[in-house]
Amino acid sequence: MSTISNSIPLVVKNVRVSVARYMRFRYLGLLLLAMLLGGAVYVRNSYKGFTTGFYRQMRYASVRENRNLWFLIDYWLEYKNSALTLHFTLPLKASVAAKAMAIEIYDPTIFVDFEFAKDKPIALSGAPPQCQMTYDLPHQPTPAEQARLSQLDNVPLDASSTYGETFANKIFVKCP
Repeated sequence: MSTISNSIPLVVKNVRVSVARYMRFRYLGLLLLAMLLGGAVYVRNSYKGFTTGFYRQMRYASVRENRNLWFLIDYWLEYKNSALTLHFTLPLKASVAAKAMAIEIYDPTIFVDFEFAKDKPIALSGAPPQCQMTYDLPHQPTPAEQARLSQLDNVPLDASSTYGETFANKIFVKCP
């Protein structure tokens, strides 16, 4: 038994550093790091703009603005016909006990185009069978609206704008 500064006993018993074990974990860590970096490079090259946009959303948006992103379920990306589409399901946080409800889904700045899925765009979970659901898709823009939309590069809309409401997807639910 040795002592350090004559007051703390130091006991050293059977200390062996296994170089092979250390190297195995080191190589495993390097392999995992390489796989992670390779996956990041693959996503960045496959979905150009997505990683930058996702980074900016997480970096510059507030926690309050991003809070609904954490509740997304059943989401995936699809790249088809030169368009990257994010499919997702966003359930309500809590059950709603209203007899009638209207929900509008839109981006006030018209930067993101929301479109319902072709099959089963909306669903009720745990609702009485007498409840009826309907939905309305946005109308096609008129020539005046198209002219206004073409000016958005010069005069962009801000988040407080209500112009995006013109092109809202609407869900209506009625229960007895």
